[in-house]
Amino acid sequence: NMFREACKVRWHSYIKEAGLDKSVMPKELARYTELALDQHDNLVEIHRVPGQNKTGMIAWKMTLFTPECPDGREIIVIANDITCKIGTFGPREDKLYMRASELSRAHKLPRIYLSVNSG
Repeated sequence: NMFREACKVRWHSYIKEAGLDKSVMPKELARYTELALDQHDNLVEIHRVPGQNKTGMIAWKMTLFTPECPDGREIIVIANDITCKIGTFGPREDKLYMRASELSRAHKLPRIYLSVNSG
């Protein structure tokens, strides 16, 4: 994914600038878990194959491993899913956005919103 690639690019740049051996780059650059709403609209962590969501929005809790945070930095990422309902933003998507945003505020985690929709 693009976050893993961004971490890789950052590590390569850091290694080159600092004159370090490539072995300092961790094997795991990003870890992520999808966040979804359960039947009671509570935010839960789930593991499923891509494309199984029924809403036009997806959220993840990610841990990124960078030179600045080699032990990992958690973030929340929320994105419209253009492949599901053309990424529309209806009541269910609004609830997911709200719950994921609440999680980021409660734990003081950075939140990134990627807007991709039909217009």
